[in-house]
Parts: sequence; C-alpha cells; structure tokens
Amino acid sequence: MLRLLVCLKAVPAAGEVRLDGEYRLERGSAPLQWNLADESALEAALRLAKGGPGPGPPAGQPCGAAQTGPAGEVTVLSMGPAKLQSALRELLGRGAHHAALLTDPALAGADTRATAHALAAAARALGPFDLILCGRRAIDGETGQVPGQLAAALGLPCVTEAEALDWAGPRPGGEGARGLHITRRLETGSERLLAEGPLVVSVCEYVYPLRLPGIAAMRRARTQPVRLFTAAELELSCGQCGLAGSPTRVVQLHTQFAGRRTGPRETDPQKAAAALWAMLRQPVPRAEKGEMPKPGTVSPAEGRGDPAGAGEQPGLLVLCPFGLEPGLVQKAREMAGRPVRLLCPQADAAQAAAAGAGIIHTLAGPPPADEALFADWLAGRVREWGCGIVLAPACVKMRGVMPQLAWRLDAGLTADCTALALEAGRLIQTRPAFGSSLMAVIRCKSRVQMATVRPGVFRFAPAVPSVPARLIPETPPAGPGRVLPLGFEPYAQGLPLAGAQVILAGGLGVGSRAGFEKLARLAARLGGAAAASRAAVDAGFAPYRCQVGITGVTVRPRLYLALGISGAVQHLAGMSGAGIIAAANTDPKAPIFDYADYGFVGDWQQLADAWLRLIDPQAAPIDHPKEEEE
Repeated sequence: MLRLLVCLKAVPAAGEVRLDGEYRLERGSAPLQWNLADESALEAALRLAKGGPGPGPPAGQPCGAAQTGPAGEVTVLSMGPAKLQSALRELLGRGAHHAALLTDPALAGADTRATAHALAAAARALGPFDLILCGRRAIDGETGQVPGQLAAALGLPCVTEAEALDWAGPRPGGEGARGLHITRRLETGSERLLAEGPLVVSVCEYVYPLRLPGIAAMRRARTQPVRLFTAAELELSCGQCGLAGSPTRVVQLHTQFAGRRTGPRETDPQKAAAALWAMLRQPVPRAEKGEMPKPGTVSPAEGRGDPAGAGEQPGLLVLCPFGLEPGLVQKAREMAGRPVRLLCPQADAAQAAAAGAGIIHTLAGPPPADEALFADWLAGRVREWGCGIVLAPACVKMRGVMPQLAWRLDAGLTADCTALALEAGRLIQTRPAFGSSLMAVIRCKSRVQMATVRPGVFRFAPAVPSVPARLIPETPPAGPGRVLPLGFEPYAQGLPLAGAQVILAGGLGVGSRAGFEKLARLAARLGGAAAASRAAVDAGFAPYRCQVGITGVTVRPRLYLALGISGAVQHLAGMSGAGIIAAANTDPKAPIFDYADYGFVGDWQQLADAWLRLIDPQAAPIDHPKEEEE
C-alpha cells in the first residue's frame, strides 16, 4: 500500500495578523485557517489514495493517459499551537487516515529552512512515504520555499507548481507505483513531467477543491488520536529549529508605499479613449543591444572567487539558467561596484555583458528536468567559484531550484525581494510579508546569502561594459535523474506579461470570466497582454498566470490600463513601474485613481468599446461571450 504525507500550514484569517516584538506571527491568539494551496494538496492526496486519477489538465494539455494506481493511505502533518488538534481531526473527517502535529515553543519563529528541518524530522519518524504533497505557497509568507527545502532535507526530488497529478501506472507485480504524470504551471505554458517516487510535489491552489466532511466520518474522527511531536522527541537541537535555527532574520517592518500620480479624470468614454490612444502612439526610444563578448579561457585566479580580485565584498553570483534577467544583473553590478559573475544560456551572453557581467558561464543546453540533480551541480559550482552571495530571478523554475540549492549550501534564502542593498558585505533584502500588507527588511546570518527577485523589479538600461566580459562554457549535468520531461504546451491565448509594452488588467469590476475574455480580446487587438488583480484570479475570472502584484508578476509596460481594479497596495507594487498608468472604475473614490496618470470614471466596457471604435471604425464590437454555467 502506498503511503502519502500532506504537510499543511495553519495561517491567520484575513485581517487577523498580529506580531510580537520579534516580528513573529502570534499564532496562539489569532484565528487560524488551513492554507488554501495546502487544502488543494490534501484533496489531491485523497484522490490519489483511492487509486484513481485526479482531474485532467486544461483542454489541449494532456498529462498522459489516466491509469488507475494502487490504493494508499494519507497522513496529515502540521506545525503550530496545540489547538490545531481539533482542526486536524476535522481533516480526518474529510478522509485522511492519520494526523500528526509538531507543537513546541522552541519551534516558534522558524524561517523556511528551520521549518523544513522540523517537518523532515517528523516525516522520518512517521514514514517512510512514497509521496509527500505540500501547497505551492502559504498566503502569510508567500515564499514557496518549504517544499524544495523539505525535499532536499529528505534527499528527494521535488516538482513545484503542479496543477494536475495522475498515476503513471503500477510496477510489474502490482506493488507500488512507477511514478506520477505531473502537469506543471510555468509562466508561458504547461510542462508535462514523469516523476518517479518517492518525491515531494507542491500543488497549486484551486485545482483540487477540498471535499466536505461527512457527518459519520466527523463523529469517528473526534475520537481518533493526533500524534504529537516536540523538538526534543525529534532530537532537534536549539540550533536547528525555531528562531535560533533560522539563517534569515526580519530586522525591520514598514508599510508599503507606491508613488502617487494623481492625474486628470474623465467621464466621457470617447474623450478618455482618444487620450489613451494618443498616449499609446507616443514614440518610445529603442534600447541599444550589447555587443557579444569574445569567447576565451581564464586563468585559475580569474576563474575562481571574486571576479574583480580579493576584497571585502563577497563574490557575487547571479543565476539565470532559464533566461536572462538583465535588470537583476545590472543591480548586482551596481551593488558590488564591479562586474559580477553570471550563469546564463549561451544566447544571452551579449545582453549579459551589457548588463554588467564580468565572467559569464554559458550553458550550451537546457538544465535537467530533475531540479535536485541541477541543484547538486550548482552547489558544486558555487563552492568552486567561492561565491558568498547568490541571486536569481523568481521565475517558476528558479523558485524550485533555489530552495534546494540553499539547503545544500547551508544558506539563508529570501524569496521575492523587491529591493536589495549591500552593507559591509551583508545582503539587505526587502520583501513583502504577512499577506503583502507590510514590507520586511531581512538579513542573512549564514556564510552564503541567497535571494530571489521578482522579474521586472529592476529596470535595465543598456550600457557599454567598462571591462570586457570573459565567456566560460559550461556543460549542465547529464543524466535524466528521477524527473523526466514529457512535453510542453504553450498557453494558447495572449502574450506573456513579461516584456509586454501594453497591458490591460481587470479586477473584480470586470464582473465575470466573460468580461475578462472581452478584455483579453481587446488587449490582443492592441498588440498587448491581458492581466488581472489577485481578487479577479481568486474569483475565477482569470488564470493565475495573468496575476499582477506582489504574489504575481511585476510588470513595467509603456501603458498599464487598470479596469475595474480598486487599487490594493499589493497590486500597486506589481505595476507601479509602468511608464503610464491609466484607470477605469465606476467608483470615483477608488484608491487606484490616486496612483494613475489618467482616470476614467465610468463603466470600463464603455471605454473599451469607444477605444475599439477609435482604432478601427470598421471592426465589429467585442461582445460578451455566453457565460458558462456553474
């Protein structure tokens, strides 16, 4: 029989975040609820334990023929106050077979590494397990790091951002399962993988709505035991758990601020459309391209450690193996005060040199699908090159690789940074925290300091390199590992948000999926991309890949048009770098108008129709499609 473990986190209910003097959540007094993505992971486990497949992926994105797998049992595990025992029994009433709780004051204040350390110890005590499922992120921290660090602690492969799971079929003889077909959500499409267990998988929210508990099952669950663990029982030392075992530390919290742009407002849709069309037609200067650095070899002194020679600042490495983020490279160059070391695809070398890379390690081929195998290889390179700071863009794949790499390097890792600075060789990182209501300033106390940065946060201004870059070819690790690629299906509609010059974003005010589809078709006619606020995504109007904000994508288009978006601070943080911000809302007091260069007070559809008639008088209007029945 297969054994499945689901790790769940209890998070504060909305509006109930309380902090102590150490900037830690007071989980003992705040009302708690299960993290939404963790509930999705539990439902996936319950379906897989029944031997049948989960729901298939979206149309046109098959993840392999669904086959019946072996039956299994599900254990749920959480870490938190003792009062969570009743909540865990409620999960037993939903179909879980066993429940366990890590509860000890010594565990309070744990960052993601200390949390993974404790969960791994409990998993060993409860296991072994054939499959461990987690939610892809927790809504209070938004880091998405625990699944990868838990996998690394247990020596297992990890696949993140799963949106569909199916058994790949039984082994000969019917014992166990050969593996899982996994459909994984990336920025530009769906990746299909075959992963052989045991492994850790993080599951996206919404894809597996958690079933309701049965009355009879709830009655039985009230008398079922919940296994309790303390740090001492798991032989966790003070230096391995809680605040003392956390290599990252919040040193300051402050409120977010987005620059105000209070501009004129219009109530006539024709005049508003004409103004927007004039803004869009303004010429934009072209960015110059960098020159390709000449390939060459470097001496051992040049190829290791600090690319600019010995100094007080630690060697700084930027990892962009899946595509260059030039703004991040340029920011690293600015912080270091000299050219930095970079790993990127061979095709990106020219732009990398213009961004400020001094030693460019070029990958001739793609990294392996098994991120554990790639993290092993990267750990060896970081040690060989003597780098003390490692930065990477927070794309989906690097959000999976970096936690596993940080574990191998005993490094502190901060996710989704929006600001970076160096002070006396220590990396000062700023990121959203506690549901994006606050910004946390974080320091790493580990020897190696690591951070991921939201794509698009740092602007790129091409420049002529002051020092010629040196190219060093690198061969990514060979071997398939335990995760095999099966294919990739790009998203059928719309341009990707990254790099789009025109973005039309919809909020709750678009009203429905049909409204968002109309918005997306207008964006396509304008040669732009469609985006959404978190509220619109949560309501099911748009897919997550369209989400802009702290918990989505950071964008810097020429024109950003917010339609039916109120202007929550977490959304503003993702689009405040746009060249021109325009907004349409029926509420003249909507906060979004305080951050817009131009505003239209009225129905966004009137503005959309007027704009369409202006740019193409012969075009047929974009009508609402028939709303799907629920």
